Amino acid sequence: MGGKLISVKLKDFSFDLEKITQRISEKTKLIFLCNPNNPTGTIVYKKAVDKFIKQIPENVVIIFDEAYYDYVEDEHYPNSLSYILEEKNVIILRTFSKIAGIAGVRIGYGIAKPELIGYLNRVVSPFTTNRLAQVAALASLDDEKHYKKVLKSNQEGKKYLYKELKKLGFFMFLQKLILFFLI
Repeated sequence: MGGKLISVKLKDFSFDLEKITQRISEKTKLIFLCNPNNPTGTIVYKKAVDKFIKQIPENVVIIFDEAYYDYVEDEHYPNSLSYILEEKNVIILRTFSKIAGIAGVRIGYGIAKPELIGYLNRVVSPFTTNRLAQVAALASLDDEKHYKKVLKSNQEGKKYLYKELKKLGFFMFLQKLILFFLI
């Protein structure tokens, strides 16, 4: 669509929201935030996101890529759905690839206020996914046993990895990161 990418370097392996705010111009249309971030595993905290959103012009859309949100255990992680309920220009993108383990069928979903969804529907191809992907995604929504199994496995894997890396002296660094394990 002819847009120009403006990148901002990470600060301590996380998004530098202050620097992003400084780089906004009258031409800025979209801001992408991967939260939790892949590949660093860091998160941007609710307090920082709340402050950030207040500084963003009303005509700029913030897109939260939340592919790993199911794995977040930190109480300071923002509830991005609240921004949509507040009528903010926010789009939340999530996937069935991670927690549901169906990456091969390439299906996810977006959540936004109706006005933004209307704009998206004008530019998105009408057939973005296939029937198999839709059936797999719907089945995963009813499979709470698998969901809990994946979360438990992830938590156990993190505990083990933290313990072993702590032995090697990496613990202080790891306190800032969220690690993800998929079965």
